[in-house]
Amino acid sequence: MTKAKMGFDQHVVMGRKIKTMDMDITQMLIELQDYYPKKSPVIRHVVMLKSAIGEVKNALDNAVCREFPKEPLATKCYYGADYAEYHLTSSSK
Repeated sequence: MTKAKMGFDQHVVMGRKIKTMDMDITQMLIELQDYYPKKSPVIRHVVMLKSAIGEVKNALDNAVCREFPKEPLATKCYYGADYAEYHLTSSSK
């Protein structure tokens, strides 16, 4: 059974979510490094979590570019700073 592909707007929203998660995990890592050594299990697991988020971002970025090759701003969904805000605002006008 074939699954439906995500729409471009869904990628924009998912990009916003994953970028927020990535920023939150980065902040968590910064805070935890004040209390735990770099080689502690706590820090190692947070670093692995950040790496896993990066892999998901990369996979989704590849997917949106493959699924919407003619969309000039597709590469901004998961790595662009302000694209999600711009896209959702401009598409509702």
